[in-house]
Amino acid sequence: MRPTTSALPVLAIAALSGCTAQAPAVAVPPVPAAAPAAGELWPGQRQAVFDENPSAFLAAARAACNGPGQSPVVPSPRTLRCETLPTPDIAATLILLYGGTVEALPVYVVSFTSEPKDEGYVVTADSYVIVPRADEADLVVRLVDPEVEAAMTDLLAAAGGRPL
Repeated sequence: MRPTTSALPVLAIAALSGCTAQAPAVAVPPVPAAAPAAGELWPGQRQAVFDENPSAFLAAARAACNGPGQSPVVPSPRTLRCETLPTPDIAATLILLYGGTVEALPVYVVSFTSEPKDEGYVVTADSYVIVPRADEADLVVRLVDPEVEAAMTDLLAAAGGRPL
């Protein structure tokens, strides 16, 4: 049975939350505001082309971001981030590994950004961890996990996109 579009973001967030704790990590500078061009992806990012505006998909993803410790963040009409607090032991590990602070805790982020293009809309699905630090810029830790990246590709395809 194929999941419904409204269930897809829940599955992605659940899959990412479960898979990310043991994946190797790559620390990178803060996430750029604009979505990457096709073929210029960071680890954890996947893209797909949608023929029609994926606003219903973004709305479903926002509605799915309602679990314990989750908060939807909508920095623009074409972008949704679901921020999830990690478990206390994982938060402590992230703080210790990356020089974080307890005043602002690390968060898992699953985001979707839609950009209009000639052929429709390119949706970038992204997953990473933000580790706030006291005296430096927040650190973005990208999780290198082929299973998570495959799950993101499958999610975009199930929602009607053509993976790039």
